Amino acid sequence: MSEMIGYCGYRCGSCLIYRENLKKDPRNQQIFRDKLEKYYSDNLPLEACHCDGCLTPDSENPDLITKDCKIRPCALTKGLESCAYCVKYPCEMVTRKNIERAKIEEKYGAEISEADYKLLIKPYESSTTLARMKQKKKE
Repeated sequence: MSEMIGYCGYRCGSCLIYRENLKKDPRNQQIFRDKLEKYYSDNLPLEACHCDGCLTPDSENPDLITKDCKIRPCALTKGLESCAYCVKYPCEMVTRKNIERAKIEEKYGAEISEADYKLLIKPYESSTTLARMKQKKKE
């Protein structure tokens, strides 16, 4: 899986349902759906478990899993490559979207296996990714 990083810091290239990853292994859709329900109590229909990635140009009419995301239009309007480079970072939108292993485990009521962490939490730990990007830019 590639290292494509969305505006919000999600590592889209590591997401099971990113279009390129579904092309490589269509079973990713079911795995994502099952784990989404298990850890997030989200009943997203299987057919909705796919995403072109928010870096896909509007001219390609991207199909995004988060249809109502406010981060993508904000970053596009500001001409940003990433929220890490925004003067308002970290804003409430980015902070709200961040996923943290400890919070998911607390909600789930148990530890999450390392394999499941790598599949369904690590790609969405956006604050870590954005902080790393911001630091690199300073260097």
